[in-house]
Amino acid sequence: MHFVISCIYITPVKLAVEAVEEMISTNEWLEIFGIEKRQKETKFADSVRITIEEAKKKLSMFSPREFELITKDFLVKLGFKNARVTQQSRDGGIDVYGSRKINNMDEVIVAQCKHTDLVGVNIARELLGVMTTNKQVSKGFLITSGVFSEDCRRFSDMDTRMNLIDGIMFANYLLQFKLLQ
Repeated sequence: MHFVISCIYITPVKLAVEAVEEMISTNEWLEIFGIEKRQKETKFADSVRITIEEAKKKLSMFSPREFELITKDFLVKLGFKNARVTQQSRDGGIDVYGSRKINNMDEVIVAQCKHTDLVGVNIARELLGVMTTNKQVSKGFLITSGVFSEDCRRFSDMDTRMNLIDGIMFANYLLQFKLLQ
């Protein structure tokens, strides 16, 4: 008896992107990663979701106090679990305070809410003044339902601790965190 053993040598070949695309369809990729199933599950949720423009319009209908309260809820979602709205008559230009622990250190933030169409540089200067006076404050948020003037944006760019959130951005965050339906 004789046995014949043959060896086949396979040379590795790089497949072109087109060849891989032809081998696996888009639907197969979706199925592999489980995306198709998630799309079916969220189809109803997406049809109920409001647009950013609709969310911004809802923001414009809030009272100034409601705007401060939703800002507090937003900061809680960012991890500032003890965020609180200040008393209106004694806020010193700050509407919401909060803090959280990061690497065993307290990160203290302040937020000034401006429920208006246009926020000028003077408001950013006030916020920076509060932040400079209180050395514990590590970050400040200036949040508006409107937009910031170009001077306001340039001024805030000079200090990395200042964060500007305009109406569109705020509406987007509120939708992401499911704070506005």
